[in-house]
Amino acid sequence: MADPLSAPGATVSARRELVETRFGQVHVRLAGSATLGLPALVLLHLTPLSGAMYDPLLPLLSTDRLVIAPDRLGFGFSDLPPRQLSMAEYALSTIDVLDRLGLERVDVLGTHTGSVEATELAWAHPERVRKIGLVAVPAYTDEELKERQYRFAGPPRPTEDGSHLAWHWQRRFLYRTPPYDLDLFQWRLVQDLLAGPTAWWPYRAVFGYPMAERLAQVRQPVLVLAPHDDLWPQTERARRTGLLPAGARFVERFRRTQPGAEISPEAVYAAQAAEVLLDAIARSDGTRRSVVEELFRTRVEGGLLGSFGFDANGDVTSGPITIVRVRTGGRSNRVGSVEGGVIERVVRPSPRLVAADR
Repeated sequence: MADPLSAPGATVSARRELVETRFGQVHVRLAGSATLGLPALVLLHLTPLSGAMYDPLLPLLSTDRLVIAPDRLGFGFSDLPPRQLSMAEYALSTIDVLDRLGLERVDVLGTHTGSVEATELAWAHPERVRKIGLVAVPAYTDEELKERQYRFAGPPRPTEDGSHLAWHWQRRFLYRTPPYDLDLFQWRLVQDLLAGPTAWWPYRAVFGYPMAERLAQVRQPVLVLAPHDDLWPQTERARRTGLLPAGARFVERFRRTQPGAEISPEAVYAAQAAEVLLDAIARSDGTRRSVVEELFRTRVEGGLLGSFGFDANGDVTSGPITIVRVRTGGRSNRVGSVEGGVIERVVRPSPRLVAADR
């Protein structure tokens, strides 16, 4: 069974434990087994979410290893720490979790705030961390840090008419573009409200952490996953200015996964099809019949090709048209690849305008 904070789309319930640390009890989601060979993988979440954000990934990543997704202190079902913690102290609480679970050496993947904690773990505890993956690199300039001081203000005080809740809801739309996944927004809202008035504490830990200096000193293998999100300017700058350690891999869209290959528009559709199929397999019981049934139940919201499902014939419920803006160079209007292109928008013509092929 799923827990109250399970992420939308999660179909397999993780094991859960409360683990004692020096700053309070940490709630941990676990999947897989430590006896499968590979080192355990630790997933560190962004602020103000919890380890539940990784629920859909747990069954996919735990086929050959133990995967753990802790709720950072003050978030999810973990204790509120007795005071504001530094990033080094958040990392120490994670080391306590590893000690309690009997895990000597792990791989770590972090997102946003989790990227900073992953860096601290690798830098301060190199004997415990084999590899790290960073989803975005929050390495700020002094000017950028000043611009982000508003995060220290915390949420507004409760009001009798409930208008303070609108503030939380509107924050869900920051850095997002239509079509909006409102179910996901509501799930994020619940996480935000659960964190309460101290949700901003990790921001102070992040802004006070020497990310650029420490990341450059990491000696373990580093993989940077660079989504074009609100931290793209900082992440791209880290690559451009040589901040990343020697040998670090930087993955942006398809650029590093298919070096030198042209990415045709059809590849975008193939990527969406693969994502849908893998998701259906993950939700199934492993039989072909179950996979097909899960495919028909699929409803994609805000995917590579917009939002769609499947009708009784197995056709998509709407035919999305992806409009990509690509700089061709020179006077040629030939587009042989969408590499480096920007998705302008996804439109779906009315079914009345599209006749069936006879």
